[in-house]
Amino acid sequence: MHGEKGKAKNLIQLNMLYEAFQSAAACKIVATSTTAKLFALINTAGSTTLPRAGFSANVNAVDIAVEANSCRIMFGNTPTATNGFLLTAGSIYRFRNVDLSSMSLIRVTGSDSTCSIQIGVCDRGETSNSSQYSAA
Repeated sequence: MHGEKGKAKNLIQLNMLYEAFQSAAACKIVATSTTAKLFALINTAGSTTLPRAGFSANVNAVDIAVEANSCRIMFGNTPTATNGFLLTAGSIYRFRNVDLSSMSLIRVTGSDSTCSIQIGVCDRGETSNSSQYSAA
């Protein structure tokens, strides 16, 4: 996953062309007790303040591996600790053809949720919107 920052790579997995992060640290985000947008969490993790966390305007796919403690997400709305789509610890989620700039996250419990992510571009013809895989 080396190469020019913000440029699509020639690595395709599960119908997503990955884009490079600004740094390795930026791909591990932390959802806290305060709702935050995905790109803001990436900027925090990577110690940057880039528009769209340095990603192109075309990104529309994300893989999320929830490593520690569950979190909730919503697209275009504000999740709470009790409302929103639940991402459980130990699982991997894949979202395709979504507006990543509208994605918000928040932790569920008293402990922050740590997630590793990959971001990229998927084909408009990709039919899956979300799926879950158990990491166990």
